[in-house]
Amino acid sequence: MKNQKLFLLVVTLGLSLSAYAQNSFSTSSFDLKSEGVLYITETDSVVGTISYSELSSGHVLVADASGKNKKYSAKESIRFKTVNPLRIYLSVKSDGLDKSMMFYEDITPGGGKKLKLVKAFIQDGLLVTGGTVKGEWEQQLYHPATKKLMGSSFKKIAEQLKDCPALADKIGKKEDGYYFGMLALPAQKETVYNNILKDYNNCQ
Repeated sequence: MKNQKLFLLVVTLGLSLSAYAQNSFSTSSFDLKSEGVLYITETDSVVGTISYSELSSGHVLVADASGKNKKYSAKESIRFKTVNPLRIYLSVKSDGLDKSMMFYEDITPGGGKKLKLVKAFIQDGLLVTGGTVKGEWEQQLYHPATKKLMGSSFKKIAEQLKDCPALADKIGKKEDGYYFGMLALPAQKETVYNNILKDYNNCQ
């Protein structure tokens, strides 16, 4: 009886998480148009009206004063920022199988040079009827020094942050607030990532 209850609990949790991860969103909520600047390098930039869709996260359009659009891929730029709303998107190599370059939004609380929290929209299938698309926002840690996403392995994260021994030890020992399992809810993940960010960015 105990095993049966445990099985039902696991199934219920799995279905709840699955339902959460398959949200539908209006396509219009992914479109962004604002004055801004795109950085090709740290010293070479393009100013203009930026048009960007988080459903096509591999490229961005920049219109000059004459209104002429030019497309820039994530591969040929390092980041872009918009003024209204104020947002920053970093060009990052995806940790997917194709290792493609795409833009991830920098959502680091209070900023942070040593470690950042980024997010991108991961689509679940194609556009569905009614002007909606299925998918979920995925948050990941990003290390500016290596220009790489840190992945989901806490063992590897601890190794990559070993220059902050106290934090690496907490992660390695799976201390509360510094680790989450496969069935963790988004709020739990956010808490863990924010704790890691805060500790590492303040580490001396």
